[in-house]
Formats: sequence, structure tokens, C-alpha cells
Amino acid sequence: MKILCIDDTLRPDEIPIEKWVVEGREYTPIFWSNHVSQGRMGVELEEIELDESCKPYSAFGFHRFAIRQEDVKEWMMIGSISKKLLDRGLVKSDRYNPE
Repeated sequence: MKILCIDDTLRPDEIPIEKWVVEGREYTPIFWSNHVSQGRMGVELEEIELDESCKPYSAFGFHRFAIRQEDVKEWMMIGSISKKLLDRGLVKSDRYNPE
């Protein structure tokens, strides 16, 4: 599944240009969750890793992407798996948030 970047504006200074999304380009979502430090849903991408040097950012705002109607079911499955991993403490959204 791919999601399409529809908004690459307002790049935070903490994220270098080479780790920023490009409008019109498709990306592969690998994880999504609520990111408290960003105040919105965040999506992690296979093609771009936001590492500790980008903190407090560990994901891209979901509002930056569009999903094809035929991919909604797969998108929801990724969310379900993400939630299970979070609930079991195997991963943490907001990895770089000190809470």
C-alpha cells in the first residue's frame, strides 16, 4: 500500500530537508498512532526514518497524506497492529517525548 503526500509545507527546523516528505510522491506507511507532542495522528514511513536527531518528531502528521479508497481496509489493519504493539508496550509513540 502507498499513501500520497499532499502537503509538504511548514517543515519543522528539527527535520532536515533530506528527511522531509515531497508533495506528489508516494510513501509506504509502516506504523501509525496518536503523537501527543505533535498534537495529531502520526504516520511512520518505510522510506524515511525520523531518528533521534529529529526529536521531538518521530512521525509525519497524517494530514499530509491521502489514502486511496481501495486501501482504507489495509490502512485500518496497520492501525490495528500498531495499537496492539502500543498496548503491549512493545513500541511507544512519541519515542522522543520524555514522558
